[in-house]
Order: sequence, then structure tokens, then C-alpha cells
Amino acid sequence: MKVFERQGWMVLYLTVSLYLLYYLTQQSADLLTGELWGLSTQAWLVTAVVLAIGHHFLVWFCWRFQLYYSLITRYLGMSGFYIYSGLFFVFFIPRICVVFFLGYANRNSLEVSHLFLYTVTAVITPFILYTFYSVRKYFGLLRATGIDHFDPAYRKKPLVRQGMFKYTNNAMYTFGLLLLLVPGLIFASKTALLIGVFNYCYGWVHYFTLEVPDMREIYLRG
Repeated sequence: MKVFERQGWMVLYLTVSLYLLYYLTQQSADLLTGELWGLSTQAWLVTAVVLAIGHHFLVWFCWRFQLYYSLITRYLGMSGFYIYSGLFFVFFIPRICVVFFLGYANRNSLEVSHLFLYTVTAVITPFILYTFYSVRKYFGLLRATGIDHFDPAYRKKPLVRQGMFKYTNNAMYTFGLLLLLVPGLIFASKTALLIGVFNYCYGWVHYFTLEVPDMREIYLRG
């Protein structure tokens, strides 16, 4: 079935990465030290992983079943897109916040110069901010959440070549996802940095296994 195209690779990524997360937390006790608001670092870590997987599942289900079966608009019309996009941010915003909470809970577990970590943060932050500015100003939040799967009118719009998109087609993945590394850097947290790398790689796997084939279907075959 087309709805499952390339999703075997996603399952493989999750299988390998989740095993590695488990293995590393068993081998390094400081990955699970600390707490915040009565919740352990392990609880925040599990929450971060669950939100990431839930977010991807939501996008995969809504994009693929809408693209190939018009499942959502058939029953809900375009209201279905706004329900989906609302759910998108219900996952997206907490997904970012929880990594910050995780970083604070596990703060100072990374034995690296804080000056170095702050310098790295200062270097990548302008790229992150300009990317989100470019998404908001030139790309639009509706397109960012995948309205072209729901509204055929968006399929005729040209590719965005302004702002950060002038330098790379994949600004959101190349620079935007760096935001998820920031908590590990500013709090010197091993666990937050580890989950940041997990999320960064997850984003690129999402891109190649879901977005690329969908864009080919929408813009080349549609």
C-alpha cells in the first residue's frame, strides 16, 4: 500500500535508535540523574520520545490517508485540516518544551566547558531564528504543516526561494531542528543533547521516508 511507502525504514530507525537510547542509559548512570517538578530525568526522557513518535504518527496518518484516500476532507471538509493542524501543534510545542525540561532536570551532567557550549549555542541560534522567521514570513505555517495534502490550490504554488530558503531547500530540517540541540547545550545536559540528536536524525528520516515521496506524488504526479 502506498500509505506505507518507505515506512519500513522509519521502523528500522526507531528500532535501532530506541535500542541505543536504552543501552546508553543502562551504561551511563548520569544520563538518568536529576529531576524536575517531582519527575525524574527518565520520565522526561520517555515523554520526549513518546511525543516525537506520536507527532510523526499523526503526520504520517493524516498526510498519507488524506493524500491517497481523501479520508479527512471526505468526512470533515477543510475543517479536517484545521483539526489536524491544531493537533500538529499540540504535539509540536510540548515536544520542544519537554526537551528543555529534560535538559534542566539533567543539567550539568555533560563535563564540557560551559563557555564552549554557550559559544556553540550563540553560533547556531541566528540560523535557527532566521529559519523560523523565514518559515513564518515566506513559507507560511499552513504549508509547513502540510496543507498541500488537503487543498489542491497549494499544489500550484512555486517553491519558496526567499529568506533561509534562498540558501537551502531544507531549511527547516537543516537549521530549524537545531533548536532541539539547544537545551542540551545551555544546560550542559548529556540526556537532552542525546535526545536532541535523536530528534534531529528523526526529522531527516521523516523527510526522506514521508515528505520526499509525498512531494513527488503531489507535485510530479499530481
